[in-house]
Amino acid sequence: MLKKFNYPADRKKILSQLSGRTSGFEQVMSVTENIVSDVKKNGDSALIRYTEKFDGPRLAPLELPVQKNEIGRALKSLSPSVKKALETAIKNIQAFHERDTASAFLYTGRHGETLGKMITPVENAGIYIPGGSGGKTPLLSTALMNIIPARIAGCRRIFVCTPPAQDKSINPALLAACSMAGADEIYGCGGAQAIAAMAYGTLIIKKADLIAGPGNRYVNCAKKIVFGDVMIDGLFGHSEIVIIADHYANPVYIASDLLSQAEHAGQETAVLISTDDDIIDRTLQELKKRIKDMPRRALIESSFRHCGLAVKVPSIETAFDLSNQIAPEHLEICVQDAAGLLGFVKNAGAVFAGAYSSEPIGDYIAGTNHILPTNGTARFSSPLGVKTFCKETNIIIYNQKAFNAYKKDAALLARLEGLHAHAGALAARK
Repeated sequence: MLKKFNYPADRKKILSQLSGRTSGFEQVMSVTENIVSDVKKNGDSALIRYTEKFDGPRLAPLELPVQKNEIGRALKSLSPSVKKALETAIKNIQAFHERDTASAFLYTGRHGETLGKMITPVENAGIYIPGGSGGKTPLLSTALMNIIPARIAGCRRIFVCTPPAQDKSINPALLAACSMAGADEIYGCGGAQAIAAMAYGTLIIKKADLIAGPGNRYVNCAKKIVFGDVMIDGLFGHSEIVIIADHYANPVYIASDLLSQAEHAGQETAVLISTDDDIIDRTLQELKKRIKDMPRRALIESSFRHCGLAVKVPSIETAFDLSNQIAPEHLEICVQDAAGLLGFVKNAGAVFAGAYSSEPIGDYIAGTNHILPTNGTARFSSPLGVKTFCKETNIIIYNQKAFNAYKKDAALLARLEGLHAHAGALAARK
């Protein structure tokens, strides 16, 4: 169950508990480096070998890509209710991300020179969709959250890698979601080996310019290793939720949302921060009652032991001070006039303001992206979006008048840096 603390009195103890939010790269770096190196050197043969080792099926190279007729069957197999839910999610995700684009600009300087910035998409976007060992937990929503922004950005080629099941198949609903969102290619491979294949390419899988999508610590470690040879979206760890609540909050809602984020893998962070002792006690009672019937009870209890906290604070301002230090992936504000307190938020991946802004609504249907910074990285990083799949290029267009107006100062700075050929290039133009 959640461990109770007082803040700021127990600040050191609280931060010590939260220090458990780590990437875990140290434990898997050596193994992952070997996998990445092997796939980089040996391509499809290594990719197939690791797929069999970690997910079960022994694939032939031509079985890696999912065929169009299989995708067609998957689309036809969708029930009307699932199809409607996917269409609703796609519509909302598209509506949000169409407003999330970067802006190009041009302006004219003092002497007639033109300066600006243009935005271009990466050409080849590799999307990783985690599915657990053998594809047992297909994340349809994560497919939508990656593919739709890449499509809106204008990527020429969007391809997906996701773990196959023992029988070589991929969950039909996941295939349908990828197709409906706009994926061009789908491959049945997962783990660090899939990241390496996307980064360096094989005979079957053409390499990516950017790799996006969350995964386990092996996947994230592989992304860290290949970064520089290919761009990545970020390194995303276990799910996190912080809930700030006052005496107006509903303990049933709070408990439900804490449980929702604690059921993933047993290492999640779930924190309640409240100004009210009664809210904390009633929430703990509700958690105790509800956890008994949870299908993933063992994982939830593991998460609560790992990093489950209930913190009493003297004021709402103090609650935000602690939350900003945690910099959570998800922050729920369950207080009166929640929207009016958004200005107190400095560090969070996503903010859910008000009693009905439940975190799972953002996971699936609201339209905002659910691939968010974790492990405190919301202090300096942002959610995945359309801009993730874009590059910015500076534009410099100088005429003779502008060049002559500035070349003396530019040449002086070049000589101060000891770069005389730079100064010479400026002097060569009259």
